Amino acid sequence: YFYEVVYDHILARKSGLYCMGEFRVGKTKAIQNAILRLEKDMPWAAIFFHSAERALHQTKKAFCLALSRSINCPISKRQNPSDCLTRYLMTHAVKAGSKTCVIFIDEAQMLTVMQMRYLLEIWNDLRREGFILVTILIGQKDLDSLKQLTSEEDHGAVVARFFVRDIYIGGLHSKEQLFEYLSAFDSKLTYPSESEWTYTRFFCQKAFDAGWRLSSEAGNFWNSLMFQATPSGKTLRLAGFRLAFVNDAIHGFLLDSMKLDKPKFKGSKK
Repeated sequence: YFYEVVYDHILARKSGLYCMGEFRVGKTKAIQNAILRLEKDMPWAAIFFHSAERALHQTKKAFCLALSRSINCPISKRQNPSDCLTRYLMTHAVKAGSKTCVIFIDEAQMLTVMQMRYLLEIWNDLRREGFILVTILIGQKDLDSLKQLTSEEDHGAVVARFFVRDIYIGGLHSKEQLFEYLSAFDSKLTYPSESEWTYTRFFCQKAFDAGWRLSSEAGNFWNSLMFQATPSGKTLRLAGFRLAFVNDAIHGFLLDSMKLDKPKFKGSKK
């Protein structure tokens, strides 16, 4: 779902998508997977990633330098960091074949109201040159507080540009959701990333070619998760199984299955 929303947002060349989720639910992994898929599905867009940190210095220069380091933009002491950053973004967009830049900002709750103003100025600089900067902010619940603070500071333009649509990234709450999640390993996620093989086929080629899919283990997998974690109904309803926990189990299962791979292979609750 996260990728579908991101894809539609970029295709429409919109800014203002922000995503929130609890700690360790898989937000960063979702970004990484989205970037890998976008590089294949949208090779014409220039894709960038930045992980925000709590900054002591609130100057625009400091913000631009931190952003430049994240996206490998060359830094020159003789040039204005903001100008260098803007030209770097535009150059990569042109090389990709469009005028669209996409930047994922992880840990976005670390940003300040002033830094959001600086980001708006960069957005406006690109817009004046005919380019669009699609921003996707990802962070914990504090990100919504940043939106409220920004509103209180009367920075309406910031809210209108960067806080237009919110989505929530949570854990897995049901066997049906687990089935959909496992299906991605069968069809969308490749391993290694540049390969044409899916995760499931890489680890269990004989079983995969004979028709077995990881998603067919959803029932056994769900029962095992319930047995090992023993979540309360309230916990399962509100938080669900965190993706970091689920991913560890998936990788462990695939590694074990690799040793047992055969055309008639299938998993068990054990």
